[in-house]
Parts: sequence; structure tokens; C-alpha cells
Amino acid sequence: APTVRVQAVRALGDMDQTKWSAQMRALLQDAHPSVRANAAHALGDIKDRASLAALQIAFADQDAEVVREARWAVNEILGLEHEVRP
Repeated sequence: APTVRVQAVRALGDMDQTKWSAQMRALLQDAHPSVRANAAHALGDIKDRASLAALQIAFADQDAEVVREARWAVNEILGLEHEVRP
């Protein structure tokens, strides 16, 4: 269920470990926008530079929340104060 996946992604992001980043990157392709958005946010939380390309692809997502979270994540990873524009 998407709710379970959202909760799992949030928990992984809260753990602040990059060992789960590949799984979180895979969730950027999930069928449910809330899962994709939370995966993007979690990748920003852990500041996983290896996820930058996948997050930039998420800039083209059809869901505005996913795009917003992907932009936020890239800003977090790069340590930028201004929003990255696609």
C-alpha cells in the first residue's frame, strides 16, 4: 500500500543513512505521487549526492508536489539557498 511505502521512506530518511539511497531512488518511479515526493524529500534529508541525477529527472514529474520536493532535495544536497530551476 502507498501509505506503508510513504511511512517506510520517511523512516529511512529520518535514519540519515545513505545505505538505503538506492532503494529510495527506485521509489522516485513509484506509481503513487506521495511515495515519489517522500522519496525525494528523504534523499534530500540524507544529502545523497549520488541521487542528484535521479532527482533532476523528477523535475519533469507530472505531480507538482514531487517536483517541489525534488527541487528542495537538490537544494539541500548542494547546500544552496536559492531554489534550483529545471
